[in-house]
Amino acid sequence: MRDAAAVRERGALVVEHLIGAFRPEIAVYCSSMSGLLGGVGQSDYAAGASLLDGFAHHRATETETTTRIGIDWDIWSETGMATRVLNTDSRHQAHLAVGLTVEEGKAVFAHALALQLPQLLVSTTDIEVSRAFYAPAGSLAGIADRPSGSGPTHPTHPTDGEEEASAGSTEERADAMARVIRDLLGVDELDPEDSLYDLGADSLTLISVIAQIEDDYGVEFDLASFSHRVSLTEILKHIEAALASAESTTEAAKSTSRVVLDIWQEGTGSAVLCLVHPVGGDIQAYRSLVAALGPAPTVCLIADPALRDTGMPAWSLTERAHHYDAALRERFGGPDHRLHLAGWSYGARVAMEMAGLAESAGRALEALYLLDPPPPQAKALFAAYDETHLERVFAAELGTGASSLPNEHAQAYAERLARCCRANLRSLGEHRVRPLVSVPTYLWLAEHPTAGMPTPADPRESDRQWNACLPSSAVLRYLPTDHYGIVAAPHVDTVAGTIRATLASPGASTRETADL
Repeated sequence: MRDAAAVRERGALVVEHLIGAFRPEIAVYCSSMSGLLGGVGQSDYAAGASLLDGFAHHRATETETTTRIGIDWDIWSETGMATRVLNTDSRHQAHLAVGLTVEEGKAVFAHALALQLPQLLVSTTDIEVSRAFYAPAGSLAGIADRPSGSGPTHPTHPTDGEEEASAGSTEERADAMARVIRDLLGVDELDPEDSLYDLGADSLTLISVIAQIEDDYGVEFDLASFSHRVSLTEILKHIEAALASAESTTEAAKSTSRVVLDIWQEGTGSAVLCLVHPVGGDIQAYRSLVAALGPAPTVCLIADPALRDTGMPAWSLTERAHHYDAALRERFGGPDHRLHLAGWSYGARVAMEMAGLAESAGRALEALYLLDPPPPQAKALFAAYDETHLERVFAAELGTGASSLPNEHAQAYAERLARCCRANLRSLGEHRVRPLVSVPTYLWLAEHPTAGMPTPADPRESDRQWNACLPSSAVLRYLPTDHYGIVAAPHVDTVAGTIRATLASPGASTRETADL
C-alpha cells in the first residue's frame, strides 16, 4: 500500500518542483472522490488522492502566482482504471453505469479551469447516493437517477440478442483486448500502434494474451503469429483473420496445411528473407535481428509446425527442409522475389539443406546466412544433451525456466518446446550434411562456449568440417560472444549489417559484401 501511495507523493513533488522552476499560470491535480469517501480495499488509492487534495490547497508563498486546482473525479465509464477491473461485482457495475463519459469529462474539466477552485468534487449522482458506491457495505436501493440527459440512470443489461450482437463486434473486441493488454503490462494508456515489447511484454505475456484470445473467441494462435513489433492493431488483425478463416474454411482444408509462413514484415523491394526456427521451434529469438534489418526486406519466418500441431509426424531434417522449401516457393517463388535464407542453431542447418535443394534443382538463391550452427559432424555432441540441457534450451527461448512458468498455458507451451527440442536434436544427429557448391554463404560462429552446454572438443576441427561443405567463396567470421549472444545486441547488429548489404546489392559476391 505504501508503494502505491508513494506514486502520487513523488508525482506531486515533481509537479511542485516544476511549479517553482517555471511558474505556470495554472497547475491541476487530478484526484479522486475516494480521498473523501474511501472505499473497500482502496486505502492506498484514497491516501494518494487525499495527498493530492492537500497539495492543491498549498501555496508556497503569499506572492506565488500559480493557481493550483484539485479535481476529485468520480468514476469514468468509457476509460480509466475502473473499466479494467476484472471480476467486478454488481455494485461496481452499477457505479460504472452512472460513470462519466469522455465528453462529460471534457466539459467538467473546462468548468474547473474556469472556476479555479482549489478543490472541486465531481459526483455523477447526489453525494449521498455516491456514498453507497464507496461504502463498505449496503445495497444499491435508493440510488437516485441522474438528471435527464446526463447519462444512464441505472445499470442496464442487454437482452440475450443484444449481448450476442455487441460481443461479436470489432469495436468490442478492440476494447476487450486493450483492457487485457493494459492489465498484463500494468499501463494506464495503450496506443494501438505501440510495440508491446517496448512496453515490457515478453513471451510469457504474449502467451497469456493468446490464452485469453482462445478463451474468448475460440481461435488458436502461438507466439510465431506475432511479429517483432507486435501491437494491439496487429493482434486484432490476427483475430479478425482467424475468425473469418474459421467461418469460411472446412476442418478438412485446415488440416492440409502444416507449414505456415509468418510474415513479420512486408518489405518495399523484391528481397525476401526467410528465417528458420532454432532447435526448440520458437522464432521469438529473431526479434532483435529483424528489428535491425530495416523496413526494406520482406521478412518471413517458419516456426516448427509441431508447436501448433502436437499430432505432427517426426520429420527428419531432410524431410523438414523439403516441406519448408515447398511452402516458401509456393509463396515467394516467382520472378518478382529474390530469396535469401537464414537460420540460427538448428535453423541454420535446415536453411543449409534448403539451399542445397535449391542448388540441385537449379533454382536461384541470393544468399545463405548461418548463425552459429552446430558443426556438420556432431552426433556425439547431440548425444551429450540430457534433460538439464534441454531445460536450458527452451528456457532460453521462453526467457524463464519451466518451474517458474505462471500458468497452465505457458507450461503447456514449454512442454511443446521441449518435445520439439528432443525431436529436432535427434534429427540433427541422424542428418548428413549436403555440401554446397555455389550459393553465396555467410557463416558466423561464437568464440565463447555457452555455460552449462555441451561444446565441440576442438574448434579447429569444426572449422575444417565447415570448409569441407561450404563453397570456397563462403565468408566465415567469429564473434566474441556465446551461442545466444549472436542473436542479441550488440553482435546481432554485425550480422544484420552484412545481411542488409546483400539484400540491397543483388548479385554482389560474398567477398565484396564482406568488405562492406
